[in-house]
Amino acid sequence: MHGGNEKFNQTILLVDFHYCVCGCSISMPGQRLHKSIKNAAVNECKICTFALWQYKDNMAKILLEEMEFYAYHGCFKEEQVIGNRFLVDLEVEADTTVAESSDKIQDTVNYQAVYDQVKAVMAEKSHLLEHVSRRILDSLKSRFPDIQRIKVRVSKMNPPMGGRMRCVSLEMEDTGSIE
Repeated sequence: MHGGNEKFNQTILLVDFHYCVCGCSISMPGQRLHKSIKNAAVNECKICTFALWQYKDNMAKILLEEMEFYAYHGCFKEEQVIGNRFLVDLEVEADTTVAESSDKIQDTVNYQAVYDQVKAVMAEKSHLLEHVSRRILDSLKSRFPDIQRIKVRVSKMNPPMGGRMRCVSLEMEDTGSIE
């Protein structure tokens, strides 16, 4: 057994990797475990069904808007050779509690590094906006594990569609939560 109610009076340190209070590991992106905070919500461990306490983090949105790239994405051979102008909008949610008081870049998601990561992904050719968007999401989640939610919009400006239009866009979101 997991013991009596006395465990509920103890505090578990907030960590990037999440463990049940019983010791079994569980992947719970976006959730931090804590047991003595007023606004905590109870969850159950999906492995052992022991009650967990979820701390409600101070989530902030970091927005990188209208990042402009010249890239070679598209289904037509000409698009892969001539290229086109693309705009990328990114919305990132992360816990900024530590950075709010420390005022240190290493305590938050460095948006210069995020921009550089998006730029690197945009430099690799793809046929579909869906593929580019997924690669952006996956690379950011991999490089910045503190990101809890990411939304990206990739817009191809003046696409070759046989008619005049400003852009065609694809928006994709990833919360990284388990199901």
